[in-house]
Amino acid sequence: MCRGDTNKIIAQHLSITENTVKHHLTTIFGKVGVFTRLQLAVFAINHKLELDPGVADDAAIAASL
Repeated sequence: MCRGDTNKIIAQHLSITENTVKHHLTTIFGKVGVFTRLQLAVFAINHKLELDPGVADDAAIAASL
């Protein structure tokens, strides 16, 4: 998500449905109190939740919340 991938690309990368991606993003938005992907990206940067270079998915951000 922080790379600007669409829900479809994220879903394909993680072998899940687009609806599952939407559900997870909605859950993450609610947990951190944001409403948009941009706000989530700013939140991640401000809280130093940037992914390690070897981590290829957004599950790492979700797990750190």
